[in-house]
Amino acid sequence: MGGACLAVAYKTKNLSLKQSAKAAAASAIFAGVTEPALYGVLVRLKRPLFATMITGFIIGGLAGMLGVVSYSLAAPSLLTSVQFFNVEHTMTVVWVLGLIALTIPLSFVITLVMGFEDISENANENDQPRPASLSNGDAASQSPKPAKVK
Repeated sequence: MGGACLAVAYKTKNLSLKQSAKAAAASAIFAGVTEPALYGVLVRLKRPLFATMITGFIIGGLAGMLGVVSYSLAAPSLLTSVQFFNVEHTMTVVWVLGLIALTIPLSFVITLVMGFEDISENANENDQPRPASLSNGDAASQSPKPAKVK
C-alpha cells in the first residue's frame, strides 16, 4: 500500500491528496498502519487499490514459493520484518529483505501504469450528494404532505 500511495503522491495535482498520500505511505511502510492508506487514498481512487492487490498477489506468491513464513503475529511493516526471519535458515533474511525491496517499487510502477482519476482540487472530500428534493435548500416546501388520519 505504501508504494501505491507514493505513486499517487507523485502523480496527483491535488495538494491535499498529495499530503495525505505521503503521510499514508509513511505509516504503511514504516509502522504497518495501513488504514490511512486504504481509506484515505486507495478506496477513494480505486485503481491504486487494484494495483495494491496485484502486487500482493505477486509478492505473496513469491514469498510462498521461497518458503517465507511469519513466526509471530504482527502487522507487516519495515520495522516488524524480523517476524519472518528463521534463525535456522539464514537465507530467509535475504528473501524477506529482497521481497520488501521489490514490493514498494512494484506497487509504485503498477499504480503508475494503471493510472487513476485524479480528484479535483476544489472537490471537498466530505461532500455528500444531496437528494434532488433538497437541492434548492427549501426543505419545508418540498416535504411530503402528512397523511390524513381517520
